[in-house]
Amino acid sequence: MIVSTIREFELQAKIPKDSRYPKSLTTIGDHIRTKRLERNMEIKEAAELLGVTKQSIVHWEQGRTAPQIKHNDAITKFLGYQPKEVPEKRAENLQAIDAIEPLSFNL
Repeated sequence: MIVSTIREFELQAKIPKDSRYPKSLTTIGDHIRTKRLERNMEIKEAAELLGVTKQSIVHWEQGRTAPQIKHNDAITKFLGYQPKEVPEKRAENLQAIDAIEPLSFNL
């Protein structure tokens, strides 16, 4: 944030994010891209840290594919937190809810 005092007036403005950053953190790839850019890291460096190919990072960041479960620990360590994807469709949303709280039937 930039703060500047001009003739007894204080102006405040947020510095706009670089256009390379995702607009929102919807996918795990968005989280990875944001963290990679915050660290001024090249795709190759992130791939080496995560134990995957550069192409995997590109595909994740572009939303073409999602990481396999076997990469979850490395991704969590890289990010410093456990990311969650935001479901875009109602069916995906219901599946996400069911995964957290499965439906049960009393017979």
